[in-house]
Amino acid sequence: MGVAFVKKALIFALGAASITMVSYGMPMRAYAASAYPVRQDQIELNGQAQNHPYGLVANNTTYMPIWYVTEALKQIGIRNTWDGQTLSLLTPAGTKANLQNVNPGYGDMSIYIDGTLIQHVTGITALDPSSHQMTTYMPIWYVMQALNRMNLRSDWNGTIWDIWSTPLFGPAFNDFIKSRQSTVSVAVYDANNGQTYLSNPGLRFDTASIVKATIMADLLHQSKVSGQPLSSSELSLMVPMIEYSDNAAASALWNDAGGSAGIDNFLKLAGMDETTPGQNGYWGLTQTSVLDQVKLMRDYAYPNSLLSPAERAYGLHLMENVVSWERWGVSGGVASGATVALKNGWLPIGAAGWEINSIGYINGDGRNYTIAVLTRSNPSESYGINTVAGISRILWQEL
Repeated sequence: MGVAFVKKALIFALGAASITMVSYGMPMRAYAASAYPVRQDQIELNGQAQNHPYGLVANNTTYMPIWYVTEALKQIGIRNTWDGQTLSLLTPAGTKANLQNVNPGYGDMSIYIDGTLIQHVTGITALDPSSHQMTTYMPIWYVMQALNRMNLRSDWNGTIWDIWSTPLFGPAFNDFIKSRQSTVSVAVYDANNGQTYLSNPGLRFDTASIVKATIMADLLHQSKVSGQPLSSSELSLMVPMIEYSDNAAASALWNDAGGSAGIDNFLKLAGMDETTPGQNGYWGLTQTSVLDQVKLMRDYAYPNSLLSPAERAYGLHLMENVVSWERWGVSGGVASGATVALKNGWLPIGAAGWEINSIGYINGDGRNYTIAVLTRSNPSESYGINTVAGISRILWQEL
């Protein structure tokens, strides 16, 4: 993190043991006379050991004692209550929880954020080897998802769990957004912990030229499926479309991909359900969301079934070599030695101002993420570019 931000790490360093699960008179899953691995944990806050609870593993899932979890959350400023069945969390001041697209699932325990049910969870009751008392355990993965909705980052690698107290979209981000006329939506996928963070995700924007990354991905995928390489014509058009954002090349390749119908087929395969192709050849009027755009960049950046390693490398190479005068956007504030692959888009909408968009993949200095920043209502092109660059600078510092 940057020096202006304080990282509070909550670390679980795990040992190994085993425990016998016994039934307990509470409405949670209990395992009778079955041994599961138990590991003695060391909980540290800011590098200082706090206690040594026992965690357990069942069905390839790590469970932590709920009491220690609630105490740790309090230490990073999350007020919470636990009544034996429900964990209720309150978002820290200065942040706003993302409570959209909630699918609680099933389970006999519940997690609430700011009074909204976000997750049902199946817990375990077991005898704590340390206290010799019956203890409630909760899957740590669901706690991570709750923190995600509050834009609080946490890492879990199977033995260590880190939590940062500074939200990704925290005071610095919010103060900057309030100072701008731009309407902004942001998504970040952090490959270091596998989490996606969203700010104002419900909005839809015209893509402008960032759709060119979708056109390229579609044609690369078609090549992968057919087993035929891109034609010489397609190769000759791909470079100017991405590196110079050439519109004539984009129109030709849009048609090669099958137009709006062909692009729509690819969007379904890519799980980009919040994107609608522009009609009648107006590819720049494709409507999209930050979540879909960060998904697209993940397909370029990390192994997946849509694109082969060679196709991913080809696409990233072009986006890493965008001409210098178009390398603004999510490159803002990024360290000079980091890898930056990006595609930008800009579109004047008359009296409604400018739409300025930037998507990319950033890797370096301990960071590894994909990002999408979509904006509109910018009074000028340069104003929107400065908005995106300012957001990028803050998020680079916070990650």
